[in-house]
Amino acid sequence: MQKGFKRYKLIFVPTQIGFDAICDTLMSITDGNMLDEMERDCKAVYDATLTFPVMIPGTRYYKGMKARQRLMERFKKIIADRRSGKACFSDDFLQSMLERDSYPADEKLEDEEIMDNLLTTMLSGQSTTATAMMWSVKFLSDNQHVQDKLRVIKETLRMSNIVMWYPRIASDDCTIDGYEIKKGWIVDVDATYIHYDPALHKDPLRFDPSRFDEMPKPYTYMPFGSGPRTCLGINMAKVTMSVFLHRLTTGYT
Repeated sequence: MQKGFKRYKLIFVPTQIGFDAICDTLMSITDGNMLDEMERDCKAVYDATLTFPVMIPGTRYYKGMKARQRLMERFKKIIADRRSGKACFSDDFLQSMLERDSYPADEKLEDEEIMDNLLTTMLSGQSTTATAMMWSVKFLSDNQHVQDKLRVIKETLRMSNIVMWYPRIASDDCTIDGYEIKKGWIVDVDATYIHYDPALHKDPLRFDPSRFDEMPKPYTYMPFGSGPRTCLGINMAKVTMSVFLHRLTTGYT
């Protein structure tokens, strides 16, 4: 986007908004300095997943692993403080996992499992929700006639395809369009192809939120996957986007 004669990347704002919302929901963290440090470390961990896994100092993978270690140490301290009573108990995701301490032994969560769940949720939710918010601004800017209604989240997710495919394991041997797929094979479901298939969505290249005035047919719209493996953060992503768009359109002109 441009402001005066300067150009800046819109993604930075929704990234910070999304990350702050996730940390508040997961662990009730609202301290600005702590959030900045955690966001930098999460970005380093995410970048490390896109590189060759060699622990050589100075590489992105090395920096990412060190960042992961810092995050885990921070999570460990937060968990210890809550269990010792040093920190106030909060109605958040972390507390719901800690409450399993009173469950039978086979249903309890080890600290490593809790910390892994926290990190996984932070990494998976940060970039995806932020990217969806960025695209929503772009589509609103290009289609000003829909700004009065602002029921654009579903259509934004259809066209932006934040997660382009979903890996699934074939539970049985089957044949699809002449291709034999064996039990146990990993099959990638192409969400982009589904969302832009003219047989499923009329004029798929046109941004048209009204197409969702009626309930879409099963498996024709799947920005969060589908079935038992549907994204756990689906409701949080929708709420975050709704609040973001409301504040954006009511606070800025």
